[in-house]
Amino acid sequence: MGEFAVTLSERAPRWRQAIAPWSNGSRGRFGKDSPKMAGYRAPANRLTQSRKRIAQRGAPTAPSQALTVLQNLCRTCGAPIMHKGIYCRICNAEASKEIFAKACDIGRKASLSGKAQAKRTATQRRNARAQHGWIAANQPAWLTQEAYVTRILPRLAELTASAIAEAIQVSVGYADSIRKGKVHPHARVWEKLAELAASRRINEQSRTPKNGGSS
Repeated sequence: MGEFAVTLSERAPRWRQAIAPWSNGSRGRFGKDSPKMAGYRAPANRLTQSRKRIAQRGAPTAPSQALTVLQNLCRTCGAPIMHKGIYCRICNAEASKEIFAKACDIGRKASLSGKAQAKRTATQRRNARAQHGWIAANQPAWLTQEAYVTRILPRLAELTASAIAEAIQVSVGYADSIRKGKVHPHARVWEKLAELAASRRINEQSRTPKNGGSS
C-alpha cells in the first residue's frame, strides 16, 4: 500500500494537468446554460486556479509542462532503440545465437531420450518386416526405377510432405526429402506414391471448370 501511495503522489501533477482544461470548460458551460446561474460567479477551480490568476492579472491557466517520454533502452548494452523490442540490432543477433543454441540442446536431449529411441526402434522393426515380406515379382511391370524418377517423382513435388508421410507411414522430415528427390524410398512404396500422385491429379481435374466457365 505504501508503494501505491507513493506512485499516486508522484503522478498526481500529471493527472491534474491532464484533466484541468476539461474541468474548467465544464464548469463554465454549466453556468452559462442554466438560467438560474445568471450573474453567478463560479469559485476558483482547485485544479487550475484560473479565477485567482485572472483577478491577479495573470495567465488564466498554468504553463504547460512537457511530459517525460520514457526511452526504450537495450537490456544488454543500454543503447537507445526505437522499436518495442528489448535488444538493439547487435545484441539481438547475439541473443538469438544463445536462444538457438539452447533450443538445439533441448532438441538433442529429447532425441536421445529413451522414449525417442524406443520409437525409432519400433519404426525400424516395422520397416524391416515390410521389406522382408515384400516380393519384387508382385510389383507392376511398368513400375521400374526409371518410371519412378521420370513419372512419379515430378508429381510428388505437387504434394505436401504430410500427405506423403501419411500414405507410406514415414516421418514428415523423411517425406519432405522424398518429395524433393533427395532420397529414393524403397520400391515397395512406389505404387502407393503413384496412387497418391494420381489421385491428386484427378481431384485437381475435377475441380477445374470446363471450357473456361465457372462451376
